[in-house]
Amino acid sequence: MGLYEKKEIFLCISEHFVRVRTMQILDYILLSIIPEFKLGLINAWIGTFTILLLPLVFRAFSGRRKFKNVVSSEGYNKNEKRSVDYTMAVYYLIVLYSIVLPLKPGSDSFYLGTFIYLIAIIGLLLAYGSFFSVEGGKLVTIGVYRISRNPFYFFTILAFLGVGLASLSWLLILLTIIMSLTQHQVVLAEERICETNYGKEYLNYKEKTPRYFLFF
Repeated sequence: MGLYEKKEIFLCISEHFVRVRTMQILDYILLSIIPEFKLGLINAWIGTFTILLLPLVFRAFSGRRKFKNVVSSEGYNKNEKRSVDYTMAVYYLIVLYSIVLPLKPGSDSFYLGTFIYLIAIIGLLLAYGSFFSVEGGKLVTIGVYRISRNPFYFFTILAFLGVGLASLSWLLILLTIIMSLTQHQVVLAEERICETNYGKEYLNYKEKTPRYFLFF
């Protein structure tokens, strides 16, 4: 066999390998975006239902009066109210989707997602603890609120991203990104109302505390 024939065989094998590898990668991506919808105990609902239940548990132990700290949507304009509706729609879509979304134990993505998720849950617990320790109607600036003006929103998004990684679902991650964008409009509306309700106290707090975390 001559050098030319060997070169042709090598090129054919290389092309075949690249073609097969490309198809494997495409199959992997498609399976990640559109996974097998499968009910099970080891599914992503473990993470999302925990996020869903946390405020209900804290509310049960703290009483309804504490929710006077929550900004009312009565002052929202039409677009802001629409942003609230979109955010909640995507939120519950993520929760429903997680019921049939299997986790991927043993994968690197699972361990990374679980690590991120646990950090987010700790952040949410600290946020709820700070929120419910302040008398209803007063501006909350203690605890984790010293490093973030919106820890609930920030850590919820972080937790959903963790669930998306742990389940290797690009669709869930995409839904989380969409939710963060609509949620940002809600945050801007709440800030406007807080400026009206708390005046200089909130402006001073806003000046020294990031909206979400660090530089964001």
